[in-house]
Formats: sequence, structure tokens, C-alpha cells
Amino acid sequence: MSPHKNAKISIKIEIDTNPPSGSKEELTLYNSTFLFYILHYDLPSLFSGKLHALLCREYTKGRDWYDLLWYLSNFRDLKPNLIMLKRAIKQTCKRRIEIEKGNWKQILKQEIDELDIEKVKKDVKPFLENHNEIEFLNKESLYQILEKD
Repeated sequence: MSPHKNAKISIKIEIDTNPPSGSKEELTLYNSTFLFYILHYDLPSLFSGKLHALLCREYTKGRDWYDLLWYLSNFRDLKPNLIMLKRAIKQTCKRRIEIEKGNWKQILKQEIDELDIEKVKKDVKPFLENHNEIEFLNKESLYQILEKD
């Protein structure tokens, strides 16, 4: 995966032994120093996993909010896989969330209203390659990116 022969890669594997149904998968051919296939969730399913984390995680994780900015700034028309998201919420959320096609952005905005943005920034900053990007992680940017259609 790297042109440097001595480079090392660390891969963390988490296995969900009871994943929510409704995801869609894709098979992608990857070409690095050799060809191989990767079986993975499609983009709307991956996005649903991130939204599930934002809505149901019992603690604030800054990387989740940074990832929301990343998803919606790179894929402006991205919509979640609502079937998967609803099933994930039902499966693991401690609180009741009724998410639909027309309200998922509004539900996220309510989460942003309650967000301790300084805690979010502090959590994610060590992971940013470009530390200046922390300036974009604020409530105004999060609201703005959710307004895009």
C-alpha cells in the first residue's frame, strides 16, 4: 500500500457480531503494488453507521463530528441508508429516535445544539494531519453543511 518498503501499516479490526440488517455492499478492485478486491459497505451505509454513532454513542467522540463534516463536504448529495440506520437505532439506542427521510438533518441539528464543541475539538485535534482544520469544526459549520441539499 506504500511505495516505501519499510513502511508499516496498523489495522484495527472491530467485528460486529450482530450488525443491523439493511446495509448494502460493494466489491471494489483496489490497485496498489498488487491488485485485490475489497468487500465493503456502500457510501450511504457507511454514512448511516456514522450517523448511528453520532445519535446513539453514550459519550461525545470528536472524530464522529469531524467525520460528519468530511462526509458532507466531500459528498454533497449524500443521503443515509435509512433502512440500516433505523434498524441500528432500534437495536442499540437507549433513547427513542424516530428518524425519517425528511427529518434526519433536523435531528442532527438538535444534537449540535447540545454539543460541547470545545470538548469535540480537544478530542479530535491529535488526529488531524492539518491542525488548522480544527477551525472548521464549529457549530456554524456543522449547521451549514446540514443545510446543503
